[in-house]
Amino acid sequence: LLAPLAGYTTLPFRLCMREVGGFGLATTELIHARSYLERQPRAKELARTCAEDSPLSVQLFGSVAEELRDAAQMLAESGTLIVDINMGCPVEKVVTRGAGAAMLRDPAQTGKFVRTITQAVKIPVTVKTRLGWKEGQLDAVPLAPILEDAGVAALTIHGRTREGAFGGSVN
Repeated sequence: LLAPLAGYTTLPFRLCMREVGGFGLATTELIHARSYLERQPRAKELARTCAEDSPLSVQLFGSVAEELRDAAQMLAESGTLIVDINMGCPVEKVVTRGAGAAMLRDPAQTGKFVRTITQAVKIPVTVKTRLGWKEGQLDAVPLAPILEDAGVAALTIHGRTREGAFGGSVN
């Protein structure tokens, strides 16, 4: 897997990495679902792909389930193979809107949120999250079976908490 990373996993980067090899599935960097629905140029650019860029998963984020549902449906209709929901972004402007790692804080609500998307598309829906909200708090453990029950096809867990952001050691 080529993991999504904001500012890096653009189409040119993915194509270069595919030439090097060593993975199959690649994932776009996170795309705000509302921006994709509104056909914002940046969102369209982040989702851009080509025949050589396969298999590809498109990663969406947002705090409104219906927006992610509608964006996932649009992506599925355009031929996207997999939709990945970002529940791991620790960046303040994402978290304060209730998206990214903020979804770790209410597993039951997050399960309902995800089910809205999985029930709306026939393609696999996956989730990327983090170990937990803060050090010593492994929120991913109780969240995993909830996501499975909600219909998630796969779960990727970043080995840091939201508090750990992008630094320190990985567990």
